[in-house]
Amino acid sequence: MKAGRKPTKLVVGLALLLSCAFLGACARGIDDRADVRVALDQYRLGVDPMRPRGAAYPDQDADHALFGNALRLVLESYVTPSDPRALVAAAVDGYRMKRYGNPDASTRVLTEAAIDSMLAALDPYSAFLSTERVRELRDEIYGDRASLDVEGPSTADADATDAGGQGGAIRKRSKLRPVTHRLAGDIGYIRIRQFNEQTGAQLADALMSLRRQSRGQLAGAVLDLRDNPGGLVEQAVKVAEQFVGSAEIVSTRGHGVGTRHYFSGASADVLAGLPMAVLINNRSASAAEIVAGALQDYQRAVVFGTRSFGKGSVQTVYWLPGGEAVRLTTARYFRPSGGVVDCVGIAPNVEIRPAPSSEAGAEGRAGGKPYLGRPPCSIAIAPPLETTPAAALCPEVAADAPDRPLDCAIAALRMRRLSASVQTRAID
Repeated sequence: MKAGRKPTKLVVGLALLLSCAFLGACARGIDDRADVRVALDQYRLGVDPMRPRGAAYPDQDADHALFGNALRLVLESYVTPSDPRALVAAAVDGYRMKRYGNPDASTRVLTEAAIDSMLAALDPYSAFLSTERVRELRDEIYGDRASLDVEGPSTADADATDAGGQGGAIRKRSKLRPVTHRLAGDIGYIRIRQFNEQTGAQLADALMSLRRQSRGQLAGAVLDLRDNPGGLVEQAVKVAEQFVGSAEIVSTRGHGVGTRHYFSGASADVLAGLPMAVLINNRSASAAEIVAGALQDYQRAVVFGTRSFGKGSVQTVYWLPGGEAVRLTTARYFRPSGGVVDCVGIAPNVEIRPAPSSEAGAEGRAGGKPYLGRPPCSIAIAPPLETTPAAALCPEVAADAPDRPLDCAIAALRMRRLSASVQTRAID
C-alpha cells in the first residue's frame, strides 16, 4: 500500500454516513492534535529498535502508513473517545510479542500484530482482518453474491455485526440459507440462522409460502432466533418491520456518528396481528437481539427461552487498499423503549430451557454468566422480567422434550394461551 492512501468503507445496505464521510476529510484535524503527534513518535521510538535490520525508517514505508491509518480510524470513529498514547502502548506490546515470538517476522507481519493488539485492547469485536478473513466476511455479508466487487471507492459504512468469539460458527453458517420455514399444523415456524443481505427478502418469501400452504388459516407463528450470531443491522430492521409495521426499530449512539434512529419502511404487520412467539437463547446476539427486543417492546410477540448474549454494538468494516480491513466498533444500539442491549441482552417473557441432554457441552451464558473469554460487563445485568411459568402455557409438553422451548411455544399458540398479560415489557 502506498504511503498516504486512506482506507475506504463499503456500502452494504444501510448507510451510516459519518460526519466526515471519508477518512481523509477528518484526518488533517486529527494529525494537528499534539497528543496524536506525540503518540506516533512514541510508536516510532518503541518499534524502531525491534525492526529487522535494513528496514526503511518508519516514516518512509507503507507499513508505518498502515499503522497510522489504523490509529486515525480509531481516534475518528471508535464508539467512545480513546487515548492515543494508550492505543500506541498496546500496539508496541503487540509488536514486541510478535517480534520475540517470531524473530524472522517481516515488518508487515509485525505491523499487523501491532494493529491487532491495539484493536483487541478496545473490545472483543474490533480487529484487524487479513485478506483471507476479508474474503470470508464477503461471504457472510453477500451470501450467494460473494463474488461482488467490494473494493471500490465507496464512502459509506458497512454495519456488519456478529457475536465476538463466534466467528467460526458464523463462517460455517454463511453457506446455508439464512431463512428456513415449515408449517406445523396451523402454526408457521420460521428459523433465521443469520442476518445477511438476503435475510429480509427470504423472510418475506417464507411468510408468503406459509400463508399459501395453510390456505390462509394460520393461527400463529414462531420466529426462531436461537443460535443466531447476528449480521447486518439493515436486515434486522427489514425483518422486524414485517411484524410491527411503521415504527422505530432501533437507535444507535456513537462518538463519531452521534445518535441515529432507524425506522421501519413498512406500513403494516404482514401477519395482521396473528399471535407470535420468538425463541432466543444464550447464543442469540446482535441483529437477533434487535429483532427480539423490538417485537417484545411493541408487545408484538412473546419471547421464549433464556437471556440472550448481550452484544449491543455495531461494527463498521473499513476496507484498506492492500486487501485487508479494520473492523471497528462505532456505535452501540438501543431498543425502541430506550433499553440498553450490550451485556444486558434480552430477557425472555417465558423462561424455558431445553432438556438437559440437549444442552450438554454447550458454552455460553447461563443464568446471566458471560461467555468464556468475554470481559465482564461494565453494567449490571438487568433483573429478569416478571415471567410467566412455562407450565402454565404448555402443561402438555414434557420437561424432557427434545426441543421444549419450541414445543411449548407451538402448544401455547395452538391452544390460544398467549395474551397481552404475558407481554410484560411495553413502551410508555
